[in-house]
Amino acid sequence: MAHEGVSKTVFMFGFVTGYARKAMYIQDITHHKDRAIIEHRIKVLKFYDRYGPEATKEAFSVSRSTVYLWKQTLKTNNGRISCLAPDSKAPLNRRRRSTSPIIADFIVTQRELHPRLGKAKLAALLIPVCFKANLDCPSVSTVGRILSDLKSQGRLPKYEKLSLSGRTGRIYANRHK
Repeated sequence: MAHEGVSKTVFMFGFVTGYARKAMYIQDITHHKDRAIIEHRIKVLKFYDRYGPEATKEAFSVSRSTVYLWKQTLKTNNGRISCLAPDSKAPLNRRRRSTSPIIADFIVTQRELHPRLGKAKLAALLIPVCFKANLDCPSVSTVGRILSDLKSQGRLPKYEKLSLSGRTGRIYANRHK
């Protein structure tokens, strides 16, 4: 008697049926980042089923082939409406920054000799090295990016700056990244 009025989820052939199924689909897009786009596409699909391709083309400027594509996507994903979200437009293969080993080795050796050498001075020191190796000389900002790449790879030496405490007279080391 404690279970009176409580609806049960009914599973048939591996699928959820009835109201529970609809609730699952609504919950599927409740917090989706492209919820407005998904709801618009559902609206277009319902309009297409009711009024046909000509009216849909005129009302929403969506072609028949696009509607069939959305229907096919829904069918292959077993009616999960979150699959109507647009795919990412980001390129699959993004460009990776590549640096000549001659330039990288030169920067590492200069940083070992002079730990506080900055990107502007390194860029100026690179000009004759690149000229001898017949390479394009990187700009100051590119040298800065190369420095950060080398730092993240752990190729640049870590250095300590020694400081003298005026109060105690002790020397202590400030470790820099």
